[in-house]
Amino acid sequence: LKPFLLDAMAAAAIEPAAPAQGVQQPQLCGSEIAAERLTRLRAQILQEVNLSDPPPEVETSDNSVNPVDSPWDFQVVLERESDQEKFGMTYIMDSDSEHLVVQTVRPNGVCARHNWEMRQFPATSQLHQRQVVPKDEITVVNGKTPPQDMKEELINSLLVHMRVRRVPQTTRKSPDVGIVPVQQQQQQASAAPQVPQVPQPQFGGGARPIGSPPPPPPPPPPPPA
Repeated sequence: LKPFLLDAMAAAAIEPAAPAQGVQQPQLCGSEIAAERLTRLRAQILQEVNLSDPPPEVETSDNSVNPVDSPWDFQVVLERESDQEKFGMTYIMDSDSEHLVVQTVRPNGVCARHNWEMRQFPATSQLHQRQVVPKDEITVVNGKTPPQDMKEELINSLLVHMRVRRVPQTTRKSPDVGIVPVQQQQQQASAAPQVPQVPQPQFGGGARPIGSPPPPPPPPPPPPA
């Protein structure tokens, strides 16, 4: 099993089991509680898990992640067998935060297989939400935070441990006024006054429109014979 699965099961085992409704739970001493939790953890680790292999190309449009109201950081571990295999992410560097912002996840890369595995968990679980999707920000790769160092790790390393940040997508940056809500921008655009188009006057009979250059002067008269 992958380390994050063991961590998740261990965390579940540490939490005390919810008592059945109307059933009086016996009082246990410290050693009995530890033994009970160890038994539960062993049972979860030894349970049979049947997961089919991911398809050759994973559907990348079905991310099924929930939007967040505040920044949320989570960990992602990606591993490849050789440097010929691609992690399958495209990203750009945000000049303000110096984070690598994910643009696309390719359907045949390591990251797409990671997303497929996370989708096997219930949609309400945090593991399901740990998919890497566009607009997620990579903040740390193998302990390195400078953008160029993170890029080199993603290019050269076979195993990358990433810290990913998911941010609310309700704001958009504006070079003039900083952060402006998208809805406010749309309202400002719709409320902008429309300049009426004034019809241009039509001139006839050789009249010259105002502002146009004057006609050239007539040629000089011929010299007398």
